[in-house]
Amino acid sequence: MPSRWRLADPAGTRLREFDGEAVVFNPLTWQTHILNDSGRMALSALREAPRTADELVALLTAAAPDAADPSVVRDAVGRLLAELEATGLIQPAGE
Repeated sequence: MPSRWRLADPAGTRLREFDGEAVVFNPLTWQTHILNDSGRMALSALREAPRTADELVALLTAAAPDAADPSVVRDAVGRLLAELEATGLIQPAGE
């Protein structure tokens, strides 16, 4: 797995929030995807700057410290990154 991730098209990707979920439009594929709150937070963080999986785990764990078991969050972040890459929304960042 790459060490850092970034949005594939930071200028064109559109993210809209609605009641704890988000809709994201990928201009490279013309597809729209629905994200839960954790997915929205991760994608927003990747919009700001390239991030590692560990940085995203820390961000999501800090957002819900009482509810988040770091090992569960780590597994979820791994799945999320794989899904976002498969949809073409993110890509490995150049090192």
